[in-house]
Amino acid sequence: MSGSVRNPRCPVCSATAESLDYRIEGVPVRSMTIHDDRAHAMDVDRGAIDLAACHACGLVFNSAFDPATQSDDSDYEETQGFSPTFRGYSADLARRLITRHDLDDGLVLEIGCGKAGFLATLCSLCGIRGVGVDPTVDATRVPQELRDRLLVIRDRYRDEHGRWAADADLVCCRHTLEHLYDPLEILGPLRRHLADRPRVPVFIDVPSGGHVLEVGGCWDVYYEHCMYYRDEAFAGMLERAGFVVRDLRREYDGQYLCVEATIGRGSGPRNPVAPPDATPLRRMRTAWSEWFASDARRNVVLWGSGSRAVGFLGAVDVDGGVGGVVDINPHRQGRWMPGFDRPILAPDEVPGVGPDAIVVMNPAYVSEIRAMLDELEVDVPLLRVDQPPA
Repeated sequence: MSGSVRNPRCPVCSATAESLDYRIEGVPVRSMTIHDDRAHAMDVDRGAIDLAACHACGLVFNSAFDPATQSDDSDYEETQGFSPTFRGYSADLARRLITRHDLDDGLVLEIGCGKAGFLATLCSLCGIRGVGVDPTVDATRVPQELRDRLLVIRDRYRDEHGRWAADADLVCCRHTLEHLYDPLEILGPLRRHLADRPRVPVFIDVPSGGHVLEVGGCWDVYYEHCMYYRDEAFAGMLERAGFVVRDLRREYDGQYLCVEATIGRGSGPRNPVAPPDATPLRRMRTAWSEWFASDARRNVVLWGSGSRAVGFLGAVDVDGGVGGVVDINPHRQGRWMPGFDRPILAPDEVPGVGPDAIVVMNPAYVSEIRAMLDELEVDVPLLRVDQPPA
């Protein structure tokens, strides 16, 4: 599905949806993959983003998304675990879940575990066993000291993994549902697998689509994220899928939408969800494009080479003003992000680029980035991506 859809249908409830008039052409379809050279980085498959909102359930989605583009790449490098700020948040979340659900021992299943960093944090803080299922998981990244009680399975979650859900004391599904055009692909089997254990808590978090729309987060709109979940729309979808939402909140500077639920009878629609407004997205794109156009001599570095950088470069006309992209993840350094013609830099390479400004792709990391730059004796303006200069 590469062209615009005039009357798209909601991928969850099949009701009619309406375009939000926010469209971007030619964006990489796999923004978190890393490549070995410039040629492969530039010769990537591309698609379109065309945001739409469902009239009935309020879900926001990319109506131009094609699920067939999403392969299970071994070079999919999504972890944020090299950031002290993110590690601190993950450890705090793990401790809260351990305390709330009395997880001194037992079993935790994580569906869509990525590189199993969060499971490893849980296991390191208490005596639980962990099982992670993800098509991109790398068993060699599991800490040696945890391998006797942390099992990772390189696969998509399916019925054959239901035995782990049936034994679990907690099920997590973190930053996964936003990648699925049909979230029932996971929610349906999980509901069946927990049918005899209605009290087992399920923790789910996704990027907050409400936050993206409210702050104009054009950098956070990229191809893999085909779903943009707002609070009430997300809760309604889970309840119609047979879950009872016990708690819903935003965390991590409002960026993450977190739900704790159990299985239940399901329900009908919640209160009507207000129509979304994509105006802030369009304004943010314009503001950044005008700033880059205002000085053709700009030499800007983006801090963060992941999906946000790909989203930013796809949405904003940088007019050749980005001279480099830096990342603290050593698995990304020296390799190439999709669609950008220069290799990913390590922080200690920034002085050699001589930037006149650094745009921070995630404002949550401004303090730790400033501390690193102070150590490197790099004194340049740090610009938050959500606050474009006038």
